[in-house]
Amino acid sequence: EAEAAARLQHALLLARRWRPEWHGLLLVARGALGPEDLGMGGVAWGTLARSTAAIIHCAAAVDLKKGYAHHRRANVLGTREVLRLAAAARAPLVFVSTTDVLPHTTAAAPEVACTPADVSAADSGYAASKAVGECLVAAAARRGDVTALIARLGMVAACARTGSGNETDFVSRLLVGVAAARAFPQTEARHTMVQSVPVDVTAAALCDLYETLRGGGGASGAVVHVVSGAPPQPMA
Repeated sequence: EAEAAARLQHALLLARRWRPEWHGLLLVARGALGPEDLGMGGVAWGTLARSTAAIIHCAAAVDLKKGYAHHRRANVLGTREVLRLAAAARAPLVFVSTTDVLPHTTAAAPEVACTPADVSAADSGYAASKAVGECLVAAAARRGDVTALIARLGMVAACARTGSGNETDFVSRLLVGVAAARAFPQTEARHTMVQSVPVDVTAAALCDLYETLRGGGGASGAVVHVVSGAPPQPMA
């Protein structure tokens, strides 16, 4: 647990969001996506279930070069275990997914539900695994096993307040490549500017969605897109 807590503190320091007063206040439970009981063992899992009041499930395996089999353990079996935790804890669950689960022609329509056809048509193994995860969450919500909604994210950008971001994501690597090559990739009229939402705005939106879910009002089972509202702008 100490090693996991140190990793969390290190990540917050890199993001320039760490506060010294948090030391000793944040409790970190170390687990893994895929194994039964999140790899924690029955006793630790039971303790976590008894003390959990809210779940925002953001963790996932992401490798756009690899197929569904690579992502299944973390993104499908892991989602199943998170659903078990939410049901045992009776904790509202915000399941974080991606707009990549849908064809690009329908990506702007939050009301479109994931279907088996979407799984087979997904652009990548990662997207297919998240589509299956959505199906699991939607089915559990319909049965009344959990109170849950699905939040599909588009591109997430660096923090609007600190400028800190993921140095290994697509946009960061593209900008570094452009600077190193002193050239920009050839574009066509169909190519559009990358629309993104800052990570701090995204995090606040997920917390707001949890509050909506906790308040009831029929939010369970809903699908919400957390994306930029800016109109597409051609690069060419």
